[in-house]
Parts: sequence; C-alpha cells; structure tokens
Amino acid sequence: MATEPFPIDFVVTWVDGNDPEHRRKRLIYATGSESLHNDVGGETRYRSVGEIAFCIGSILRFAPFVRKIFIVTDQQNPHLEAFVAHNFPDNSTPIEIVDHTVIFRGYEQYLPTFNSVAIETMLWRIPGLSEHYVYMNDDFSIISPVGRGDFFDESGIPVSYSYWHSTVTARLMRFLRRRKDGHKKLRFRDTMLNAADVLGSNRFLRINHTPQMMLRSFFEKFYQEHPEVMENNIRHRFRSASRVNVHCLQSTALALSGKCRIEPSPHKYIYIQPRPDGTLVEKQIQQMEKAGALFCCLNSLDFASEESRRQILEAITGRIGIEIV
Repeated sequence: MATEPFPIDFVVTWVDGNDPEHRRKRLIYATGSESLHNDVGGETRYRSVGEIAFCIGSILRFAPFVRKIFIVTDQQNPHLEAFVAHNFPDNSTPIEIVDHTVIFRGYEQYLPTFNSVAIETMLWRIPGLSEHYVYMNDDFSIISPVGRGDFFDESGIPVSYSYWHSTVTARLMRFLRRRKDGHKKLRFRDTMLNAADVLGSNRFLRINHTPQMMLRSFFEKFYQEHPEVMENNIRHRFRSASRVNVHCLQSTALALSGKCRIEPSPHKYIYIQPRPDGTLVEKQIQQMEKAGALFCCLNSLDFASEESRRQILEAITGRIGIEIV
C-alpha cells in the first residue's frame, strides 16, 4: 500500500519598507551604522516593489504539492486576495499571514526586529507548521515546474543547493576584506562561517540564494540544547557580525551526519541584481531562460532604473504566467 506523502509548507518572510509606520519604528531604533550602511540597516533592505506577488504566484504556479503558504510579517498585510483570485481562480492552497509577535511569543522584548536572521531563527515556531517546510525570501521566485524531490527526497531528507567551503578560506577572506568609510561590510558568507564555528566544524555548506529546505524538529531540538545560539541571533534588532545563518547551520549539521542531499546549484538558480545604469539587465534576463533553472532571486530592484525594472518585471511575470492587478 502506497504511503501518504508527507506535507510540505512554504514560509515567506516579507516586509513593506515603504510603509511610513514601519519606517517610523525602524528609525526609532536605528543608530550609528544601522542607519548608514545598506548591509546593516539601510533603506534598500526594506524597500518593496511588489516582489511578494511574484514569489507567491510562482509557488502556486509551479509547486502544486504545497500544503499551505505562510507569509511572516510585522503588523502588515500584502493583500494578495485580488491577485490570487485573478491569476488562480481555482486556488485551494491556504495562505496565512503570521505576525512577528506570534513567532516571538515569550521573547517579545526583542521586538520590533529589523534583522532577517532573527526572524528566520524563529520561523520554526509558526503554529501549525509542517515538519518539512521550504523557506523563501520574498524576492525569490520559482521559474520552472518543480516536484517534491527538488526540495526533499522520499524519506524526508532535505536537499541543499550548496557546496563545501573551508573555514580557513572564509576566515582569510574576511580578514583581507577592506574597510570602507571605517566599516567592514557584513557578508553572507560570514554568517555561514559563524554556523561552522557553532558546530565546531572546519567546513560548512556554502548555500546560495535559493529556497532553503527546513526541518522544524531540527531547530526545536537544537535550540533546546543550545539556547544561547537562538538568543544571540534574536537579540540584535539589525544585522550583526555575530549572527549565525540558521539555514547553513541545519544543512551543515545534517550533511556531516549524512542526512542532507547536496545538489550543485550553479545551473539551478538565476541571481538578478540590476545596476542603476541598466547594464547587464538584458544578459541577466536571457539567463532566466537557461536550461535547468528552477529559481530566481530578484535582488535590490529598487536600485534599478525605471526601464531596467520594467524589463525585469515583464520577464518574470511572463515566465511565471501572471498579471499584476
């Protein structure tokens, strides 16, 4: 008798930084480097140009196996009802808004937070979340039909689109990084190096800008045993050099014990980061059509010129097959 497939949820974090109330709250706590540097707490980290619609639309279009979609926000609502009704009139996938106060229950002293790592640290606490869930930033989209096996194998083992990276190399690169205006820029790799240090490992899985496959029980157990890791991640309202990338933490820990399937990712995802002068946009759009691409990350669209942004949005909506209403 065939076994019933385990449920898979999608979790999307979203913020509308254009909201005056959100900006007001952020500026209350932003001091020093938080208000000066884009890698910590600058405006571009919170601006929205409607990416959430592409993200949710792509899940509904290309991942029909999803059980439920959770959108995690800070007292906001993207109001996607009309968009979903127009593009997916027969949709039966529930979409639930989850506020930060829900996942930070018992830790409300750390709210409001403007730190994506802090929020990601607490996602496993969403009420009713399935054991297997896929995490996506709101600027991620699925751009090709996908199956359950692109995220978890039949036994529930997560897929990680990543490769092994040496802590020695990562530490050297961090040491050699130049300061600019007295500030050494925080890098995505640094959070993964911190994860390796927590695990006491001399290597880590260098994850890319793709969806991350998560196990709720891993974090429940890990934070019970290492509450200081969770506490350190969530106590910073803005990005901090000490933060630990929880996706790398889980993937590396599982891979070291043979419980994670590592997939090479260069041909699996497209990373689009437009320049204000419009250069490279056409080339990046063409990459979206390359064979085997499953995912796309639209990074910092607010920096693009109006023409570049128009070209990118036309390309992504056409690829997904949606209309923005």
